[in-house]
Amino acid sequence: MTVAFLFCIGLLFGSFLNVISLRYNPDKFIFHSDVLGGRSRCPHCGMKLRWFELIPLVSFLAQSGLCRSCKKRLSLQYPVVELLSALVFVSVPWRLGLESFPDALSIIWIFVFLSLLLIALIDLRIR
Repeated sequence: MTVAFLFCIGLLFGSFLNVISLRYNPDKFIFHSDVLGGRSRCPHCGMKLRWFELIPLVSFLAQSGLCRSCKKRLSLQYPVVELLSALVFVSVPWRLGLESFPDALSIIWIFVFLSLLLIALIDLRIR
């Protein structure tokens, strides 16, 4: 039960990492309102996504990786980052001893790995 919960929480954090990495502007602070504000949109047609299109991994699979509006292919970055984040959330406590989760050490290491993932995503995008 704990593993499934951690996996789902990891998917949510992965979705958030995608938002930050794709909206990040090097000329502004990372937590600027342009980065964190506003609804998610299709990167191709700009259509606002509905709530059921924002469910991490499930929405991507249900829509076959296509935008519901314009039918263009969405980037594989979305499910890959969500899965990587979920694996971090599951593997760190498992490696450190799942029975003691949530403990400070697990939370710190999860934060470290997610921060590195975010830095890598931003670096790949803006080079």
